[in-house]
Amino acid sequence: MRTDPSKKIASFLGRINLGLVKEHFLVLLPLGATQLLQRMEHVIDNRFITKLGTGALLIHSVNYNFFLVAQAVGLAAATSALIFWRRKGCAERQRSILKIHVAAVAVVTVLVALAAFPFIDLLVRKYGVAPDYVDAARVYLRVGLLNLTLAAVYAPLNALLIASDQRVKSLINVGLLIAVKTAAGFTAVHLFFTRGLPLPHAMLIIAAGGSVAIVALAVVAWYQVAARASDHGAFHFAEMREVWQHEMGTAAVRSTSPFLYTLILAQSPGGPSLLITYQLALHLAYILTLPQLAGGQIAIRDASQEHSAESGKGLLETDWFAWFFAVSLAPTQVLLVAGAIFAPLFMRLLYGYAPPPEHFAFLAVYFLACAVGQLGNVYLVVLRAAKKNSVAMNNFFIAEIGVMVLATGAAVFAGIGTPLVLGCIVFLYCAVYLGLNYAAAARLGPGRREPALA
Repeated sequence: MRTDPSKKIASFLGRINLGLVKEHFLVLLPLGATQLLQRMEHVIDNRFITKLGTGALLIHSVNYNFFLVAQAVGLAAATSALIFWRRKGCAERQRSILKIHVAAVAVVTVLVALAAFPFIDLLVRKYGVAPDYVDAARVYLRVGLLNLTLAAVYAPLNALLIASDQRVKSLINVGLLIAVKTAAGFTAVHLFFTRGLPLPHAMLIIAAGGSVAIVALAVVAWYQVAARASDHGAFHFAEMREVWQHEMGTAAVRSTSPFLYTLILAQSPGGPSLLITYQLALHLAYILTLPQLAGGQIAIRDASQEHSAESGKGLLETDWFAWFFAVSLAPTQVLLVAGAIFAPLFMRLLYGYAPPPEHFAFLAVYFLACAVGQLGNVYLVVLRAAKKNSVAMNNFFIAEIGVMVLATGAAVFAGIGTPLVLGCIVFLYCAVYLGLNYAAAARLGPGRREPALA
């Protein structure tokens, strides 16, 4: 006999109380601050690079492609590590899990950097870097490839620092990263204008400052995580191979689709103007989703632990979703609805940018679409906790490439790519993403305890 859904919801809401909300709010507060500081890292870089001229800013924009790769691969490694961190049969082998994930992400990104290195001159030409800036571009992009590996390696270290309940240390570490980058940027700009430091050297100071900061933080984070990690047995790559390869597949999709989408968007009737509005909306969306971004990694850790002990629970019956709904999902939905209503005002206050009135419809639909997409991310946690990473990868591919990129391309090249139409395509993409993840989670059905890992 099926339980009345209204009774399930009432039972779920009855398990949420002010004490629960306060407890997890205090847990996630430093995580949200950490995420916010991480967003500030790029604000600082752009402010100093912009002072060096538009040519330098173009070089930095090319280099940002490397960061997107690092972000995607690092997130994939962090997700894999969190899936196993407290899982039944793995919780006593945390130090080995730490070592193998850091080694694996280092190998992947070093191979990517080595493969990209011979093409730096080609990238410089294709992006139209002026001849006077070619030397600076070569220097900056080569260090950028080094930073690609360093940033990707730090991602799982930071995630495991949070997973081992060292959230304040994570916040302090990111704060130090910002401080070092600020010092490097200030030094480079000061020497450039007062001492006539050549541009390649000034950009090298900024890039190397990031390298030094990330290396220092990675070493500190390694010892902080290892100090609390259990060390009773070896964790083998074979145990994570399936999860790892599908998370890497997801990283490949998530690294590719933004480039394809923005390239098409720039060809729409809105052109560069709509592209600017979209990019600023994307940055604003990251801020408005901070509650869910902060809780996401902890949710994967706790959901994986709960699933490994007793799979088959419905979402509303799980312990992890009770706190996640209260302090992550619900606040994020409220903020995104506010974004849909007040996006032009938020953009003027935060960025000093007044979007054209013809973009207002796009912004309203875009932030509503983000709210739908965050519901899809809830079921993504469920899939990852059940180690259905291949399903998650396929869903990302279908939604992002099959819907968002292809439908946007079709609309633009058919001459109907107005801001409203493009906003509706983003909403369709998010709705398909939610539907795919919901259906996949529903197919998990009643489960049994996972067998113990060897």
